[in-house]
Amino acid sequence: MRTITIDDNQSVLDSMRHIMQNLDPDGTHYYALSAEEGIRIVRRHRIDIAFLDMEMPGMSGDETMYYLRDNNPEMDIVIITGHPEYALLGHRMHCSGFVTKPFDEADIIEALQWLRKPVALNKSLKINCTNGFTVESRSGILSFQKKLTQQIFAYLCYKNGISASNDELLTVFYDGDITKQDQLRKYTKDMRDTLSGVGAEDVLNKKRGEIGVFMDKIETVGELSSLPEYYGWIF
Repeated sequence: MRTITIDDNQSVLDSMRHIMQNLDPDGTHYYALSAEEGIRIVRRHRIDIAFLDMEMPGMSGDETMYYLRDNNPEMDIVIITGHPEYALLGHRMHCSGFVTKPFDEADIIEALQWLRKPVALNKSLKINCTNGFTVESRSGILSFQKKLTQQIFAYLCYKNGISASNDELLTVFYDGDITKQDQLRKYTKDMRDTLSGVGAEDVLNKKRGEIGVFMDKIETVGELSSLPEYYGWIF
C-alpha cells in the first residue's frame, strides 16, 4: 500500500515509520512535517491512505483534509490527533478512521481494518490449498523435519483459529491412541522449531493441552474446506 503521514511532530513520524515498516515492509510510505509538504507529495504520487494530524502550524489539519477529500476522493483518510473533539468533523467528512494520541501498532492495525478499501497487512506465512497444501515464508517454501508435522499444521489451519486439544489431534491422526502422546509432542516441537527458524513462531497459539494458529497472521490461497478430502481426515 501507499501511505502518507502528515504531522508536525517528528516523534510521531518516527513512530509511524517504525510501525509501517513492520506492517508493510514492501509498501511505499511518505512522511511530511507540514500540510504544505504533504500536499506536494500527494500531488506527485498516488496515495492510498493519509494519516493526518489535525493541529499543525500553517495550513491546518481540517483544511488539509478538505483539500485531500476534494482532490483525491478515493483516498482513505485516518485522523491522528490528541484532540478527541475532532471525531465529529471526521465523521462529517466520512473519514475512514480516527486514532487518538498516544497510539501504538495495534491502534494503527485496527484503523486499517476499517478502511473503505481494506488492505492486506504483512503476513508471517502464506498457505496454498489450491492443489494440496504448501506453506511459504519470506524465505521460500517451508519444509518441516517430520512429514506428519505439515499435515498437523494443515489441520490447525483448517480449524481456522479454533484451537485443537491434544485428545482431538490424537483422534484425528492416531484413532485416539493415547500411547502416541509422546509422538504428538515431537511433532508439536518440530512445528514450533521450524516456524521459529523463519521468524513465524508468532502464528502458533500454544496453551496447556491445546494448540491453534492465529489465522490473521497467515495469508490463505485457496479453500481451507478442501483439506479434509485431500488428506482423508475422518471426523
